[in-house]
Amino acid sequence: MGACYGIFLSFVCLAFTSCKTASLHSFVDPGYDPKGLAKVVVLPMTNASVTPGQAQELSRDFAQGMQRSHASLEIMGAGEAVEKINSANLADEWAAFLRNYNTSGIPNTNIVKRVGGKLGVDAIIQGSVLSVTQKDSSGYDYPMTRVNVRYGAISARTGNLLWEISSEGTIQPYGYTAAPVIDAIRLAHKKIVESIPR
Repeated sequence: MGACYGIFLSFVCLAFTSCKTASLHSFVDPGYDPKGLAKVVVLPMTNASVTPGQAQELSRDFAQGMQRSHASLEIMGAGEAVEKINSANLADEWAAFLRNYNTSGIPNTNIVKRVGGKLGVDAIIQGSVLSVTQKDSSGYDYPMTRVNVRYGAISARTGNLLWEISSEGTIQPYGYTAAPVIDAIRLAHKKIVESIPR
């Protein structure tokens, strides 16, 4: 529905059983040229809040969105990529990269180049759930589930960030129980997929 502002819209949210909002923030490198990418990989989303099956579902959904935006682009499947990363003993390095990148926002170009070279791709696209807030109603307020989801595309040749999109998804249902985290993630995820740089 749109953003919730004031008592009137709170009432409107109540009337429709829940209020759902998703904001969007994006960055695109001025030198980014999608025509310079022939093959990319979309790795499974990282976060303990999603199951491996849900991570694969979100990864597939994002890959399909990329394909719709860039019909000529070859997209490596997440399963194939994970297998190659494991066979090259790079899984721990990539996990450490993600922890550091999600904290500092600065990509370790050496790790990106190693993983990108092993996968044979021009860019690595990685999604992460950066934060989760969930609370049930205390009887005086609405329950709330809020997540922050980010996707970033990093050049496998240079290690530079090509683009990044983040979305905060919030669900405030009418009742006492907070919405499942995956529902808020899907809400934010949909907003990101609709905004993939062209």
